Amino acid sequence: MSNPAGLPNLPDPEALFQSWWPIIIAVVCGTLYAARQYMHGAKCTSQTKLVGKTAIITGGNGSIGFEVALDLAFRGAQVVLACRSEEEGQTAVDKIIEKTNNKKVVAMKCDLMSFDSVKLFVDAFKKKDWPLHILINNAGVMMVNERELSEDSFEKQFQVNYLGAFLLTHLLLDKLKSSSPSRVINTLASAYQLGEIYFDDISFNEVEYHTGRAFAQSKLALALFTKTLSEY
Repeated sequence: MSNPAGLPNLPDPEALFQSWWPIIIAVVCGTLYAARQYMHGAKCTSQTKLVGKTAIITGGNGSIGFEVALDLAFRGAQVVLACRSEEEGQTAVDKIIEKTNNKKVVAMKCDLMSFDSVKLFVDAFKKKDWPLHILINNAGVMMVNERELSEDSFEKQFQVNYLGAFLLTHLLLDKLKSSSPSRVINTLASAYQLGEIYFDDISFNEVEYHTGRAFAQSKLALALFTKTLSEY
């Protein structure tokens, strides 16, 4: 094949498409696209409106929690962001109201690292005399580099990911029942499948601490709680 003057040497198209390169390129591109779609996760196609419903979501000021809170607000729900930081919670509230024009969004302090904070949150919520249709236990911590104990003397990941969520749910069960139909949603992680619960030493006082092991334990406990709660 002739090469016009001034142009760089280009591969012969006929030779190119007689080789394995097109197949290799197609497979690589297809794999990358499939991985990208998988990482995006399934798209929610529900158009359900939640006007007249009240939802609490822990950790609603960031990441997954913020996106869920945003979606609930778009659907017309009254949304309570239960956040460790009141300042960050209010910032998230302002953003959600700006995006959705739903002014029924508030932030309330709830630090799952403290049982007292959870109890104070529940007391404050009940004083508002609102119903509760949806409780989303979303807040969590992951891969803490060093063993850290809460003020209640439990390993941090176990308290935030499980014990705090358990206590919050337990204290709000009466509200959930009186507002029936209602739902509790617990955010899990596939790591629970690798978990083992150290019943005799859940805070790793004696067992050698490993952050991944502690995280998996906390999520397994939450998964078992979810299963038990579904039969309640």
